[in-house]
Amino acid sequence: MASRKRPVAMEKLPDDILFDNICIRLPAKLVAQMRCVSKPWNAYLSQPSFIKSHRDRFVRNNDETLMIIGHGFPFDGDKPYTTHNSQSPYDEVTHLIKLPANMPNSENICYNAVVGSINGLVCFASYESDACEAVVYIWNPSLSALLTLPPHMYYSYSGCFRFGFDPKTDDYKVVKLSFHTDYPSNPLGWPPVIYNMKEVEVYSMKKGCWDIITPRFPSHIAEIYDGNEVCVDGHDGHIHWLCAINQEKTQQTIVTFDVGLETFGEISLPRPIQDGNASRTFVLGKMAGKLCVMSYVDDEYEVWVMGEYGVAESWAKQNIFSHFSGKIDPFGFTLNSEFLFGIGHRLALYDPNGAKVKLFNITKPSTTTKIVHYVESLVWVEPPK
Repeated sequence: MASRKRPVAMEKLPDDILFDNICIRLPAKLVAQMRCVSKPWNAYLSQPSFIKSHRDRFVRNNDETLMIIGHGFPFDGDKPYTTHNSQSPYDEVTHLIKLPANMPNSENICYNAVVGSINGLVCFASYESDACEAVVYIWNPSLSALLTLPPHMYYSYSGCFRFGFDPKTDDYKVVKLSFHTDYPSNPLGWPPVIYNMKEVEVYSMKKGCWDIITPRFPSHIAEIYDGNEVCVDGHDGHIHWLCAINQEKTQQTIVTFDVGLETFGEISLPRPIQDGNASRTFVLGKMAGKLCVMSYVDDEYEVWVMGEYGVAESWAKQNIFSHFSGKIDPFGFTLNSEFLFGIGHRLALYDPNGAKVKLFNITKPSTTTKIVHYVESLVWVEPPK
């Protein structure tokens, strides 16, 4: 009678099997706890190569969490967001992400705004009621790590932030544009028009400080649509702003920022949707890993996907919206190319393969809501002391 094989004890497993085949599959929060087992474990599980492989595996397997965060979300009282697994996003996943204990004191905060999310890091800005400038934070929910950025240099200006990643140096950067705005004489006094664009500041996690860079934001831009619901920062190592070229909002462009080279550029929108209609609305996003723009006017919806990044001639129309009628609010796409949108008072998801629409079990957020595409990640960059 053959004897049964005894299970191999954990301490007898070869390192390549233990770390590269087992730990690589575990959630980031659990891997972070395993670093406390011993110094050798901590050293291996903290290696940049392991952290990158762990992150890439979660991205490759479409193991994505959707964080639905309302504009101006508070850090006290009710939880400021809901979380949903992208494989089955209709129901909320509770207790998946917890706020760290050192979150900013909510008593003095007027509102918070999500800046962007890349590789498991979420960047947001907090605006205090008695301050004209924001305090910026970078947060890794998997590690419960929160970094408070030092004060930036220019105050008393209107401004907007973006969050980006330089894949060549593994550095994460926050870009701040500072400018004055003028309010038009129309009855609404909105939207504000940019004038007197000031300095461009860049914060590097590796350097731990803000720097003023020489390249300037394109001077012909009249308005920045800073309220984009979809976080597309960091796509192909670039940050994006959807902008109007003139005050009448009849011409638009995409301004880009190369996070590594720290230079600005532009991408033209598809010609068919550059029709001079000031009522047309644009939303940037990502579909199947590629930059896309969602456009709608008079209940007519279009999605254009850029086949080759930076090449305007590679825009191709996708007939995603041909299945809908009536007013919807586009929020973007999941990693599986399912379309997120608001309809009525609900948030919904459309699967183009099965041509089915399913509703989330939550009330539809406002159009200022951010849909953050979050992945489990061990990524963290300690600023120099």
